[in-house]
Amino acid sequence: GKVVYFPQVLTAVWGRPISLDTLHFYVRRLKNKLGLDTSGPYQLLNYRGEGLRFQSAGVARAGN
Repeated sequence: GKVVYFPQVLTAVWGRPISLDTLHFYVRRLKNKLGLDTSGPYQLLNYRGEGLRFQSAGVARAGN
């Protein structure tokens, strides 16, 4: 998938500004509830300072 930038996530989910700490808290909870970790078939990747990306675990992370 493509990177969804943090401002897009904040607007789409909350519709108002919130802190990035709050966003990261909820992303971490979502990963835990969905079982999205490095051993599963899908991953929700955090691109530091940019955004989030959902991808299949077998796909190499761009730039690595």
